[in-house]
Amino acid sequence: MKKLYFLLTAMLLTVTTAFAQTLGVTVNGVPMENGKDYTLKIENIKTVVPGAFEIHVYAMEPEILVSTSSAQTVTVTAEDLDKIEETAKGIAQICFGGNCEPLTSKNGFTVTKEAAMEANTSLDTQTHINFGSVIIMDGTVFDGVPPTLPIERRIKITAKAGNEELSFVLTLVHDPENVLSVNGISTDNAVNATAEGISYNLSASGVLDIYSANGAAVMHKTVEGNGMISLSDLPAGVYVYSLKANGKNYTGKVAVK
Repeated sequence: MKKLYFLLTAMLLTVTTAFAQTLGVTVNGVPMENGKDYTLKIENIKTVVPGAFEIHVYAMEPEILVSTSSAQTVTVTAEDLDKIEETAKGIAQICFGGNCEPLTSKNGFTVTKEAAMEANTSLDTQTHINFGSVIIMDGTVFDGVPPTLPIERRIKITAKAGNEELSFVLTLVHDPENVLSVNGISTDNAVNATAEGISYNLSASGVLDIYSANGAAVMHKTVEGNGMISLSDLPAGVYVYSLKANGKNYTGKVAVK
């Protein structure tokens, strides 16, 4: 019996070690959780590069750190959910383990970067949203046009190492007239979408719209309070939902099997 006890203990320790979490991601110092949506409200998007001319580069640059407690190869994928590549509206790019690469239609607005990381280290993983630049000479705009505000972009970030995966959606918001928190991250669980349905917990009435992958409207409903809209009657496929309530627009994708 004693031998069996030690054997079971050893097996349990082996299983526990095998599934120990080694991968982590923080955004502006806040740990990210798998499968959650986060909103990062940024007050200032303008940086100045001095020189013969003043070059005002408009950009949102959150501090994203990927960390690992064991030596392993880590991949980070960034996907521009808004699929925007026009300079006036912003170019998204990802930097991880070296050079940066833009997310454009040429790569399906999705880029994966890889790096071999040492144990107990962190790597700066920058997801920049650039909105072009304005050149100013002697206080006068010489070239370029400032971006139209407010600005909102959604980037899905997925970090992988071995059997581990940590994925989340980061919504970057710059609205100088309605900044709720400066450089603060918040998670809002008012709306949650699964293959079974879209559940909601609202303080006011709202409108839910669901679209097929080709953009066709398949559902339009008024919702209020707590509840869930079943998706069981929809054909299998990927759908985009938009629920406007609480002064916000909750959007995302859901797969129906």
